[in-house]
Amino acid sequence: MGIGSSGQVLTVSGGVPAWSTPSAGGMTLISTTTLTGASVTISSIPTTYKDLVLHVRAWYTAAGTLGATFNMRQNGVTTASSYRYVFDGSEDNVSTLKALAGGVASAYNTQGISTTTDTQNFSYFRFYDYANTSHYKVVEGRIYGYRAAASGAFYRWLGVQTTDTAAITSLDLFPASGNWGGGSALLYGVS
Repeated sequence: MGIGSSGQVLTVSGGVPAWSTPSAGGMTLISTTTLTGASVTISSIPTTYKDLVLHVRAWYTAAGTLGATFNMRQNGVTTASSYRYVFDGSEDNVSTLKALAGGVASAYNTQGISTTTDTQNFSYFRFYDYANTSHYKVVEGRIYGYRAAASGAFYRWLGVQTTDTAAITSLDLFPASGNWGGGSALLYGVS
């Protein structure tokens, strides 16, 4: 047997070695949303993937408030008891480490550095088994920021359990107060 074509891998078919093209995998971009106004909604999320990954890049509030809070709701659920922190912590440029616990009022959130001039906020969220309707949902999140004129580097992470068993088909993204000043949200489906 000769070598396969570029990009093929050696597999076994019916007990015989064979060259084949690997099936598609990885992440597929579902939507790109610009952060404007008091809230944005990513809707009509398909339930055909294993997990969801959300990248929210270069976000800031219109007021440019240091320590502004990034908030998110799934499926428009506003019941406070539906959102539970598993773990929430942060590490900043002076190496302080915190572990917090407790309920979140009607959303899950993470704090960042918010200014229009000298920050590079980046948030990452992974929604595990988001389309399954027989169990609670688990979300992991990370946020990174840098503000040279004030507090330096900022890193925060959280784990959230939500008591809603419905498949996640929409996400609301909003600051704790005021409006978004800018940024974009890229939602991916994980095969």
